[in-house]
Amino acid sequence: MLLIETDRAPYVVRNPQFGKQLLDAKKPAGENKVWMPIEWEVPWRRLESTESATRLDLLKLLVPSEALPECELLEGQMSAQTNVNGTMFAGSLDIYVSSRTGRQVVFPKHRCKVEFRVGTEEALTRLGIDRIIPNSNEKRGGMPNDYSTWIIEGPGETIIKDPGKVRVLFAGNFKKMDDLSHDIEVVLTLRTTMSDSQVVVRAPMGVDKSPSPGNVRNWRVTPKLY
Repeated sequence: MLLIETDRAPYVVRNPQFGKQLLDAKKPAGENKVWMPIEWEVPWRRLESTESATRLDLLKLLVPSEALPECELLEGQMSAQTNVNGTMFAGSLDIYVSSRTGRQVVFPKHRCKVEFRVGTEEALTRLGIDRIIPNSNEKRGGMPNDYSTWIIEGPGETIIKDPGKVRVLFAGNFKKMDDLSHDIEVVLTLRTTMSDSQVVVRAPMGVDKSPSPGNVRNWRVTPKLY
């Protein structure tokens, strides 16, 4: 086992297989003996495994890390409906986003995710993010921001040029869930471009005692009052 402190990363380590004769399973017998040509490499932690760093990984170390934006939960709701395929969940979270550096913030949709858990369950169930859009209730200069120039939704990302509210829409269909009488927690994970760090927004939602017509259950976040 290789144990390395991370305060002075990256570390270059010698490959113990360097110079040794190895067998290449992709080549036919008799031609499958190769010499390991790599003498040094940089270990790179990725999720739960350790790999060799790529050129892009090393180049990222030379670029100043993008400061993560501040994301404040304002409101949120989720509903459940039963159908022939199981239970359909759909909801939204309203988030106030502001940059810590004054530069624009870009949320690529494929790098963001929404998950939820029911009651005291440990496991999280993943939902699909449909859109990250400007919040249509926000106004600036007396005009609604439906056609905002400071929050722009593209085909695969949302660009936030100035502080403002965005609405994250999500949904997912799962096998029938029998017990939906508990409170839930929705967990939103946001990643920006040029950063492997993440912003996690947790939204505990209480059961709405009066579900909307057609829904078997509704949950809501109580808006903060300042």
